[in-house]
Amino acid sequence: MKKVLTAILLSTLFFFSVNTFASAESENLKAQEMVYGLEMDENHVKVLGPVFSEDELKSLTDKGFTLDVITLLVSSGESKEDILKREFVSNSTKYYITTTITNPFIQKDYLNMNSKASLPVTSVEEVSYEEYWQRLKEDDERVTIYSDSDSSSTSYKKMTVSVSKKSTGVYTVNNVVDWSTGALNTNEDIIGIGINGNTSPVRGTEYGTQVVRSAVSLTHLQTINYSSSSSKWNRNGDYGLAADLVDGGLGCVRCQVHKISMKYDIKPNVSSVSLIDAYGHYAHQEKSVSISPSFTISKGVLGISVSQQKYFTEHRPQPHAQMPK
Repeated sequence: MKKVLTAILLSTLFFFSVNTFASAESENLKAQEMVYGLEMDENHVKVLGPVFSEDELKSLTDKGFTLDVITLLVSSGESKEDILKREFVSNSTKYYITTTITNPFIQKDYLNMNSKASLPVTSVEEVSYEEYWQRLKEDDERVTIYSDSDSSSTSYKKMTVSVSKKSTGVYTVNNVVDWSTGALNTNEDIIGIGINGNTSPVRGTEYGTQVVRSAVSLTHLQTINYSSSSSKWNRNGDYGLAADLVDGGLGCVRCQVHKISMKYDIKPNVSSVSLIDAYGHYAHQEKSVSISPSFTISKGVLGISVSQQKYFTEHRPQPHAQMPK
């Protein structure tokens, strides 16, 4: 028997920002006032306790923590007491609009700019917060049913990287990639966090999640947790995760939205750390043929193997959180 929703952690429904302009304020407590939890079931949904009071949650958000980061810390098993003792250091968010040309008979001028271009051709545009939500609203008001004959598809996503400090003095870096629209192709994507040479990853502290919701009803469908023992982690340099976007199955085209998150602790390589960097990285696999990513991460550089680069769209410029700010 399926286990059902077991904990209402605060009074107001946690509302994800998907396909509606009203949900644009994803960090606003008016739109998100609970960290919700589900027991384990066949979809690997994990309990996101412990319970925070409204005042406790407000104290964290007042410091600068987003609810996405709080949820990630809770899901990884960190205690309520330790989370409340954390010190917020810095964060940075970038907003991206991605356009993928899929029809060879449309926009020939664009393709002729690169004689070696092969479909699909994808461009990533960084935009302001205001433009992001305005264009998403405009797109949402149009017909959104995708057809194979369409000339292009547009997706919206934001990436937030952040740094916080434990009461023990250890720092944690986080990266959250939040899709506002469904992905046309759902294969293995790359998410990662680059750091500078003053610090190194702490093995065993890496943790990630993939939350999947319906693009229509916004209801929660599935959560996948990536513990430090998962084979999806890449530790060649700074840490990254190959997250296989959940596929909605036959007939499901852009019917699901994904939120991918990861974190790990870092330790100093020098006697006194005066500069900490966290660079957010994300690359989406655009083509329908799924491959297993081969990559490395070093500071602000995501290195994808030469033979695989044509399959991925890297999202630049990357968000960069730093201490001191």
